[in-house]
Amino acid sequence: MNVEVKLRDECEAQLEARTEEINELVLRQLQLLAEVDDLDARVKDTHKKLAELRVENKALKQYDPLRMKKNLDASKKKLLKKQRENEHLQKALSESKQVNEKLTHRSNTLLKMLTNIGSATDTVARAASQSEKAAADRAE
Repeated sequence: MNVEVKLRDECEAQLEARTEEINELVLRQLQLLAEVDDLDARVKDTHKKLAELRVENKALKQYDPLRMKKNLDASKKKLLKKQRENEHLQKALSESKQVNEKLTHRSNTLLKMLTNIGSATDTVARAASQSEKAAADRAE
């Protein structure tokens, strides 16, 4: 009976540890999802600004060549900066999605393991209950 209690306690401890790990992974997944949403919004904003800069650049070409040259250079610098920022955001978004996929897979794996441990705990509890009944029947 002590062994059964010990086994049940060990299974419950494992179950609690895995549940805590799953909860931590779920929280991390939610944080990553929020980060991905933020990065998506920033990418969209950057694309919008990039389109606006291209329209502005096109309009500047129609005016005074000297002023247009200065404005064009400044716009190009801004555009390059925005493109670099956009590339960085795209890379960060891609990395975040990969991490999210890994965490989702790990979370699903842990959930399956938790289900298996729960089944095993139920089986051990049923076996312990049956052995207690058998011992009680023998004692009578």
